[in-house]
This record gives sequence, C-alpha cells and structure tokens, in this order.
Amino acid sequence: MSIKKEEIQEMLEQAVYQQLFCTDAGNRIMGKNPEYTMQFSGVEELLNNFIDELRQNIPLILDFKIEEFLHVFEERFGVNLDKTLTRIKVNFEGMGGEDFVRQQETMMVYMVLTKMNEALREYGYEKWGRQRIVVQYEEITGKKFTEKIQTKLNDLAALNNRPISLLYNLSFLTLLAVSYDEKNFSKTAKRLSTMKVNKIVRNQLMDE
Repeated sequence: MSIKKEEIQEMLEQAVYQQLFCTDAGNRIMGKNPEYTMQFSGVEELLNNFIDELRQNIPLILDFKIEEFLHVFEERFGVNLDKTLTRIKVNFEGMGGEDFVRQQETMMVYMVLTKMNEALREYGYEKWGRQRIVVQYEEITGKKFTEKIQTKLNDLAALNNRPISLLYNLSFLTLLAVSYDEKNFSKTAKRLSTMKVNKIVRNQLMDE
C-alpha cells in the first residue's frame, strides 16, 4: 500500500466533512445548497464514529474488494448499495479499467467514498426526510400525499428550497446518530428535522 495513513485520514475527513460543514466546522452545518446553514454544534464526535469505521475498512477498497466494502455499510445502515456498486464499476471502466485504477489508489478510494456517501445521504433523506414529510402532510391535512404533491416537493428541492436543502443533511445526521446509537445527537437531529418538516408542509405544501 503506497498511500500513507495521514493521507487516508485527510481523505476521509474531506469526503465526510465537505458535504456537511461550512468553513467554521463544528458550529454550523450547511444544506445540500451550501448557501444555507444552521447551528448544530459538536457534530464531529458523531462523524468520527463513521470515519473510524470507514478507516477500518479502507483495506477492502485497496484490495479492490469494493463489493465487500459496501456490504459493511449496507449492514450498518440497512440500505441496498447495488446501484452504487454499478456506478463505481462504470466509472472505473471509463477511467481505463481495473488495472489502471489499482495504480491510482488515492483516486480509487476517494471515488468509492464519495459515491457511497452520496447514496447514504439520499437514503437518509428518503427515510428521515421525505417519508416524514408524507406522514406529517397526511396527519395535518387528512388527505393523501398524491403524485401532485410529490411533484411540487421535487420542484421545491430542484429550486434549492432552504428547509428542504437543510433537511438533506439533517436526515443524514439522523441516519448516522440512529445507526451508531448516539441518542443525544439523534434526539437533536430529529428535533431540528421536525422543525424543517413542519415548515415545508405548512408553508409550502398546504395550499395544494
């Protein structure tokens, strides 16, 4: 293995932190749109649990056991990462195939990490964001959450609606907190998510 331990640590922190933190890391998290931020202090402790597990399993990537690496986190988060594995393989083929990629260890590790993190963030939003919006909408209005409402929600997300943007990363943090049994973080993330969900439902979807 030619890649150094300190390089791996830096890569892990970049892959995890870059989608969550603005410049004053640890005090404010950003949304899917980095222009939107909110206070959520002390998140590094939670993220370090994730980073530690990533670090322990990096040798699987370096041995080109990508499927085994992803399976570890499928088990951790209860998510199917088959599509992520396919995307990674397609990208590797486009870059020259396995033999070439094996010689580019840093690039190989970073790509696997970022593709997986993207999938986990989408899964977190589906589970702890969108599904909660559906439940909250139906509870408040007494109506079904129709395709029309879903289309409007998708349009708001495409327009970088502020509460939806922030809900993406709050949902991801909730996913991490629940999976690593960090009860204090879980409680805080769920409370902040509930605030965003209520705002989305009452201010953006109630007129439908």
